Amino acid sequence: MDIISRSSFAIAVHCIIYPVVFYPYGLYASKPLVAWGLTSAAFALSGIRVVHIQLTKVLYDRFPITWMNTFTVLSLSHALVLSILLVVVSFDPELELVYSVSLVVCAGMASAAISSLSPKLFMAISFPLILLLPAIVANLFSENMKSMSVLMAAYLTYLILLAVRTNKEYLRTFDIEGELKLQKKELEILSRTDALTGLHNRGYFNALYNMVWDSCVRNKTDLTFVLLDVDHFKKVNDSFGHTSGDKCLKVIANVLKSALSRKTDISCRYGGEEFAILLAQTPLSDAKKVAEKIKYRIEENVVENGEHKIRLTASFGIAHISPTADDKSIQLIEHADKALYLAKKSGRNCIKVYS
Repeated sequence: MDIISRSSFAIAVHCIIYPVVFYPYGLYASKPLVAWGLTSAAFALSGIRVVHIQLTKVLYDRFPITWMNTFTVLSLSHALVLSILLVVVSFDPELELVYSVSLVVCAGMASAAISSLSPKLFMAISFPLILLLPAIVANLFSENMKSMSVLMAAYLTYLILLAVRTNKEYLRTFDIEGELKLQKKELEILSRTDALTGLHNRGYFNALYNMVWDSCVRNKTDLTFVLLDVDHFKKVNDSFGHTSGDKCLKVIANVLKSALSRKTDISCRYGGEEFAILLAQTPLSDAKKVAEKIKYRIEENVVENGEHKIRLTASFGIAHISPTADDKSIQLIEHADKALYLAKKSGRNCIKVYS
């Protein structure tokens, strides 16, 4: 698509060139076949190119190769019309007055094509070749134009080398842009991901929580918030070291990832050893089943630390609401926290629902 934005302006330029060359010298009257023929050809090609560009959204995704081939033929056809102009004015004495103007125009268009068509090296080289090479060859057979032919050949060589270099620079810039986009995407992921567990971090979870809350208010649907805390986690760190503690947190995170199957289920590392789960459009009875499944899977996991085997349990606090515009979103979190406190007070490794 970049090549369209780069070369679209040239369509209008091709329509202006021929009247600028022919009209001031009265050549539409004295040389109507050449003047009107080349002008009409340029206008016709420009019209077709405009239609082709307008149909890009329709054709490009379905027929990309056909679209690109058509674009190439139309662009190079414009170069051919300019080439015919330069050859004709080189040999027709009556057109000698416009030779200098035509040469400047063709040289300028050849140079501009290097920049406009640089995304496609074939086109960037073919355009100046088609435009200038016929005139170079034709001038070799004229005693008065041989020196001009050599000069144009040197200029064409320069343009080809410039096209190769410009294409390399364009591709390198394109690669750099791609790398920057990838790095930006990675940074965005890191900014919302807990580095240890791979779950959402607290900040990103809070943003999602507000969005889900507002959605539930609008759609009048249920929302359940679950807080779980790893039991006696400080003892694990003190007895087996923080490395073992990290392993335990990763196990909990993997359990959450496997147990929450819906795309709308959201989990995060809420604090040090505390995790949060947000279940939208979920009745309280189903939310309790999810919590029970997670609780049992945590109990089944064994974290090995050398000769020691660490068995984990967790306490759960659940709060449920069908939020309205009058409710405050913080209330649901506070209720879940109170239920979690009750679970710990009741001996841990249990599930309590806020009432």
